[in-house]
Amino acid sequence: MVEIDAQDLKPYDLNRLIQKYLSSGEEVILKNPDAKHNIGIKLRGSGRVIIEGSTGYYTGGFMDGPEILIKGNTGWYLGDNMHSGRIVVERNSGSNVGPSMIGGEILIKGHSGSRIGLGMKGGLIVIKGKTGMLAGKMMLSGTIVLLDKVGDLVGESMYGGRIFLFEGPELGGNVKMVEPSVDEIMEIKKKLEILGIEKDLDGLKKVIPAGKQHKYVLFKPMHMR
Repeated sequence: MVEIDAQDLKPYDLNRLIQKYLSSGEEVILKNPDAKHNIGIKLRGSGRVIIEGSTGYYTGGFMDGPEILIKGNTGWYLGDNMHSGRIVVERNSGSNVGPSMIGGEILIKGHSGSRIGLGMKGGLIVIKGKTGMLAGKMMLSGTIVLLDKVGDLVGESMYGGRIFLFEGPELGGNVKMVEPSVDEIMEIKKKLEILGIEKDLDGLKKVIPAGKQHKYVLFKPMHMR
């Protein structure tokens, strides 16, 4: 285990230092993040980064493998284009969680802003608290699980994927709400257990694309082929 004081480090130098220790198999504890932007960009491999405080925009962008635990709040575009790994936020997040993410898992234990999963191509996003409007807009694939109140226009113009939520919000265009299968409910239950979340899923619904949609070939990075 190694500690890094981020207070006087620029994001580029900070991320190089984090990657150096992760590549050596160390668990990294990051102190004094001071809501800096771009922490944890392009991290590779395995290992865990514990951030003792809040982060700014673009935390964990393009990450492929490690786990980031944020013991505070985080800003917009968390997990932007994330490939794999896991990001856990102990408090709240800004808007645009997981835009264009390809894989991995993002868990927000507090509340989140609007447009989560925008253009999402794969992976899992779970929001335990309240969520803003336009969740899952234009998503192509992947799974979003919303466990509290949700803003309107859910799934606007989505082409694929699944959004699980409880009834209440107004749906976006070209989507419909259906009953999830027993297997899907069990799938969500098991995943929530792994993430340490207890939640009664009675009344859970699923939002999916409605009607004829354009067929898109999902982008698959070279290293995942």
